[in-house]
Amino acid sequence: MTYDVESEITRELRSVADSVTVPPMPRLGAEESAPVVPLVRRASTWLVAAAVLVAAGVGTAWWMRPDPDAPQPAPSPTVTDSPSPEPTATDTPGAVPTGAPTVPYVVNGELWVDGEQVEGEWAYLQVGRSAWVAMRDDGSWWYGRAARAQRLDAPGAIEQGVAVSPSGDLVATVVTVGSTPYVWGVETASGDEFGGAGSGAELPTPPDGPGPWIAAVTDARQVITRDGGGNHMYLVGSSAPMVLLADQTPGWTVVAGTSLGPVVSDAQYAVDAQEGDVRLAEITQDGTIETTASVRPHAALSTSEFGTWMAWIGPGTLGGEAAGVREVSLAPVGSGTAGPDDTVLRAPGGWLFTSAGTWEDDRYVVFTVVSEQGTERVVRCDAQAAACVVID
Repeated sequence: MTYDVESEITRELRSVADSVTVPPMPRLGAEESAPVVPLVRRASTWLVAAAVLVAAGVGTAWWMRPDPDAPQPAPSPTVTDSPSPEPTATDTPGAVPTGAPTVPYVVNGELWVDGEQVEGEWAYLQVGRSAWVAMRDDGSWWYGRAARAQRLDAPGAIEQGVAVSPSGDLVATVVTVGSTPYVWGVETASGDEFGGAGSGAELPTPPDGPGPWIAAVTDARQVITRDGGGNHMYLVGSSAPMVLLADQTPGWTVVAGTSLGPVVSDAQYAVDAQEGDVRLAEITQDGTIETTASVRPHAALSTSEFGTWMAWIGPGTLGGEAAGVREVSLAPVGSGTAGPDDTVLRAPGGWLFTSAGTWEDDRYVVFTVVSEQGTERVVRCDAQAAACVVID
């Protein structure tokens, strides 16, 4: 299971904004790691996708498609091991299975679930155990259990992306009705809606800056939002009022989620997990944050099905002009800072990782990878053997 990435864009924008004095404006509806390779992206799709990923911290596996139509710049001068014009199928021999992935995936704009192609061209995917949520290139949002896609007919504008719980039972977003933001979502098994106007799901309206987004959706039916004022928690199916988490546990900010619980950071004004003391946590029904294990600061993170492994991409390596990275780090969950148990997964033959992958079980993790020319393939890696092979 996985999350986060383009929040690096937010970090860069905020850095610029902090140095500029501007009058108030109305609320808007938004250690060194492996070398990276630049990629130019299409503005319309990627402005939407950037907002999505600021919002999409949820610990389910995410993937976002690079734009194959965009012009490609020259290779970055920092990359000294430039691959051949088209990467080879594999340079990692071994017994890694090469059958079709057992989890949903997107490659070259095609969404595949259980061996079936789902109609449409897709730009973003997030995966839970029993359901998935995805965005088409036209900006519409869909969810599904197996290969049957259902459109999310939200009662208002979806401005900051959609998230799915680790189990896949809940899909949640923030919708804006008039000028008021609300938590809203769907129970994927029944199609029943929750939240929206009149349900106690109204969120505070920040005076400026981006509107609220979903930071995490948990299997305890908690929807955690994030805005400039902190985290708010909405309990699906409960009449309990919205809770400001900082009132219960000052100092921690929920920035994302994993199959093992939300990810929290103690960094001031944290919008992602790239700075500060970063940990896994559980949240009680009264909104108290209880940390459970340390994880590395990261741009992207995934945890294996039964909580044995965590895979991550280091901070500052994704977003901006980066198309991807050549390495993903792997370590036992809870191993804290870098240590001798760390393992490196290397993308085969010059391909680039663009996320921390989607775990099929507690051993195998699947990635969509990209070449410098924009070609996409699917790779499966064996965490035990630290071996990867192209499978599609």
